[in-house]
Amino acid sequence: AILEHCNDIFPKLGPLRFAKTQDDRVKGAFAFLGEFLPDWLLKAEKRLKMSGGVWFSGSGLSFADIIMQVHLSFIMDPEEAAFKDMNNRKSRSMILNKYPLLQANYEKVCNVPEIAQWIRNRPAFKGV
Repeated sequence: AILEHCNDIFPKLGPLRFAKTQDDRVKGAFAFLGEFLPDWLLKAEKRLKMSGGVWFSGSGLSFADIIMQVHLSFIMDPEEAAFKDMNNRKSRSMILNKYPLLQANYEKVCNVPEIAQWIRNRPAFKGV
């Protein structure tokens, strides 16, 4: 269920990366961050709670936890192209503050040794 939930993000986030004008990007980002994202995060928080509040599978790290971490990292990345030239880095860095289970899950995934090593050593993304 959470994998399908994660799939809902890219039809909203993807077009912002390739907006024809900055005005289109700003309007889309405002709708994404103000309307779509809070509901999306709340549903993910509820799903995590139903699974025991630690891992989406309930029993340990799974692909669902990793894909959620990846999606959240995109949104919070200071250089995310969907939010280019917007003054929202600070607010995006705090999106998980109202969702303590998601925040803890995100941090747990980031601290898995192999994932933490990849995050530290991955090559810089140069775009598509």
